Amino acid sequence: MCVASPDENRLVSTLFDANSYNRHVRPVIDHRKPVVVDVRLSLVEIVGLNEATGRLTLKLHLILVRSALR
Repeated sequence: MCVASPDENRLVSTLFDANSYNRHVRPVIDHRKPVVVDVRLSLVEIVGLNEATGRLTLKLHLILVRSALR
């Protein structure tokens, strides 16, 4: 589950509207070159653990960094 503010939800809905978003197009200069993305995940807090269901709730920071264009 991911929690977002109403503004974030509206932005995602606008950007990825099924009528206007083409998932087969990448916004890059040269589509033949890969886009290198550094993915970092930091554990901020263990919020809770439900031993009966095995559900672990975490607070995380996710950082995605795209390499510079050349």
